[in-house]
Amino acid sequence: HRCMALDALLREDEGSDEAILVEVYHVQTRQEIIDLYIDVNKAQPVQEIDVPDAIAGSKKRCIDEACAALIRRYPRCFSSSARCRAPNVNLPALRNLLFRSNLLDGPDAADSPAALLGILEDANSKLAARPAKDWPTRTARALKKAKEYRFFLGMTPAWLDSL
Repeated sequence: HRCMALDALLREDEGSDEAILVEVYHVQTRQEIIDLYIDVNKAQPVQEIDVPDAIAGSKKRCIDEACAALIRRYPRCFSSSARCRAPNVNLPALRNLLFRSNLLDGPDAADSPAALLGILEDANSKLAARPAKDWPTRTARALKKAKEYRFFLGMTPAWLDSL
């Protein structure tokens, strides 16, 4: 389907001289084909933050180091699944969420990993202080886990809007 999509795009604009990066894998056995197919289909899409030149190196380092500190503090609340359940968060999704936010821009921007971590911990504390009655009843199980591990950022993406 990817080859067909590229073919359709190139037919739309026959004068295009777009460079297309293609990775070729040399396989020799049926098992290598199966293994490669599984690996390719497990792959997660590239996040915007990881696109070359999408973000200044210092801002990316700030996000990466703040996220690394969160993982050290709340290791049980990070999931490898891109569609994880609350209160868990997916690291690539969180990094991209922070990249898209305005936390690293403007006059009140976080200017260091420690400053960004402080903002994240403050948001987490505010969510932790939210009374149980203010959470939707469908989140009761997730809220129990969030309380147990003291990590609430995965309960709702709305915390970012309040910053």
